[in-house]
Amino acid sequence: EHIETLAGNDYENVYAIWDSGMTMGCSCDAGYTGPNCAVKECKYGIDPLYLDDDATARMTETFIDIGGTNGVEGTYAIKFYDVFGEDYSTAPIKISTANTGVGTCSELTTALEALPNTVIPSSSVYCSMSQYSTLGTTYALTFTGNPGILKELEVDYYDGGRPTLFNQWGYAGLNISSMVYTKGVPGADVDYFATKCEGVKVKTKFAGDQQVPYNPSANIWGALRDIDSTTEYSQLAKCLGDSDGSVDNNVDTTDWDYGSYLPADRSYEKMGGNPHIVKLVPTTMTDYYAPAYYHLVWGSQLETYNNYTGTYEGNPEYGKVFWLASPPVSETDEYHVY
Repeated sequence: EHIETLAGNDYENVYAIWDSGMTMGCSCDAGYTGPNCAVKECKYGIDPLYLDDDATARMTETFIDIGGTNGVEGTYAIKFYDVFGEDYSTAPIKISTANTGVGTCSELTTALEALPNTVIPSSSVYCSMSQYSTLGTTYALTFTGNPGILKELEVDYYDGGRPTLFNQWGYAGLNISSMVYTKGVPGADVDYFATKCEGVKVKTKFAGDQQVPYNPSANIWGALRDIDSTTEYSQLAKCLGDSDGSVDNNVDTTDWDYGSYLPADRSYEKMGGNPHIVKLVPTTMTDYYAPAYYHLVWGSQLETYNNYTGTYEGNPEYGKVFWLASPPVSETDEYHVY
């Protein structure tokens, strides 16, 4: 194919130099690379030395939601994309929102793990399902045997041009929908947050209406809490470090910056243009695939706020708050900070 086409196929890059319509090259099938596509790419796996009590593997967690105005019956297929972008379609999977014995997790995982070339290893798909009334079903799927960044699943409910999913009673005019989505737990090839902040364990808390400082548009969802000493506060600040590449606004002997914006009159504060990003990993995990959570964090430059710093809010040194610009997952779980 022409070089401009090859560039466009690579994340829609643009090649507009004089030879764009003349120079040609090979467009490789998924899993192959090289100038003549003769080199097969290595399989992806997890370094066994990476996993320990605190470090878990980032695996893709995907949700499939199928529902209708009056329930759903029929069959559908799932199109799965491996880490190289090759697609595989399952055999038809039955579903009946009126019958809990049809369309179970077992049927779903069996269909996925039966895909050719062992693209999904046996017993590697974690599945849970929930049914809302008799109107729809939601499946949560984690592909523990397929590390890396995976393209989103697709639900195929057409046989040619004929739909294979129907509302339960066959009434005309009743809608059926299918959605595929994630909840912030994507797969990953590289751990960009591999350094653990030693000596720091935190919990998270949602922000109530009366707890957001000064400016309602500050986009605050919650805060880090249970920072129990000046030492722990300073250690977290040291781990966060610089956020904007400029040392001019760094503070304290820990040489860090707040990542927040505070006007000269100190009338309000909000997240700055360069907040910190942290990965929170639960201190207690049941397996190597427990999800970690990424948060934008910025430090308060103002006075302390009750309901966040617990017993120690009277000490201004470590009573200041680290705000979250994304919703906390739990108010009870304890986390390591990376």
